[in-house]
Amino acid sequence: MDQLRTGDLIIRLDEVDGAIQFLSRRMPLSSGKIGLLHEIRSSSISPNETLEHQIGQVALAFFWWKSAEKATQLGARVAVVSDPVTAGVPATNALANGNVLYGTRCTTASTCTDFGTVSCTGTGCTNAAAFARVVGRMQNILSIIKPANVAISYKYVSTGYAGGPVVPLVTVTLSGVTFNTGFISILGRLLGPGSALTTIPAISARVTGEDLATSGSS
Repeated sequence: MDQLRTGDLIIRLDEVDGAIQFLSRRMPLSSGKIGLLHEIRSSSISPNETLEHQIGQVALAFFWWKSAEKATQLGARVAVVSDPVTAGVPATNALANGNVLYGTRCTTASTCTDFGTVSCTGTGCTNAAAFARVVGRMQNILSIIKPANVAISYKYVSTGYAGGPVVPLVTVTLSGVTFNTGFISILGRLLGPGSALTTIPAISARVTGEDLATSGSS
């Protein structure tokens, strides 16, 4: 009887085949996904890819996931001390009307002008240098991040004071980063596009804006 021994664990190949046949009968799987099940079986018994190696790939996937979280957090921290990456973010809080006194807190009703939310992604960001600065720092944590994976938004949240610097809520979102770790990729393809084993789920980090000026940071 064919079997793969890994430490004290024995994987019987006839049981693997039986599981594939069971899934073929009970689940509405396409012929392509049935082929992926056989591909998983093949990877499970490959002399060059033991069970320990597959566990290592799972660990690597989780490492990428946590690295993506840290990269997003760092991106948000860099964004709040960098020039806005897109047009539409005012430098100062405009007075809502002529009766407002400079220095009045924006939390007071009808004091500062609400500019809404301004956002951009990848090449859609008009300040390429500022955007590259944020993405570059994120890539220091996880090198597989691409500009198209990063979106940055600036939202008015009534902070600051009339006539003073704008203090928006800055959000950096990382999405569309795909796994490429062999065994994990096979499982991801079985589950389908967009699964947590195919693409790292979207991650966002929000930080209240600071000076929003690259010249003031190192």
